[in-house]
Amino acid sequence: MKHDPDYYRQHAQVYKERGNPWDHQCINCDKPAEHWSHRKDGEREDPYNYDPRCVACHNKYDDTGFKKGHKTSTGEKNPKAKLTEEEVIEIRKLYSEGWIYYELAYVFNVSEKTIDDIIKRRTWRHI
Repeated sequence: MKHDPDYYRQHAQVYKERGNPWDHQCINCDKPAEHWSHRKDGEREDPYNYDPRCVACHNKYDDTGFKKGHKTSTGEKNPKAKLTEEEVIEIRKLYSEGWIYYELAYVFNVSEKTIDDIIKRRTWRHI
């Protein structure tokens, strides 16, 4: 799932209305909060339907990852994913046929580093 522009607008509104999350404690463990976490049962437009959470508790609540070392969603389920599994398979196929990183990066509109990570299986290891 990729975030739509409303996601960023809504979070900006929460920051404007409620301040920085690190000015609060995590509602689950009392550690310093790092994120505003949307309550699953509330309206996204309401800044008061967000709770302050530390990264670990936010990950558990949303089942996503935000920092290295924490559980992350893989593949297309990762909110930061720019490619589909089909495109990753195609990238590896084209590379094996002689395409170079620059060409692949240009065609798939990603960086050469992203292509390198895919080819060397630092990312998208599950396929």
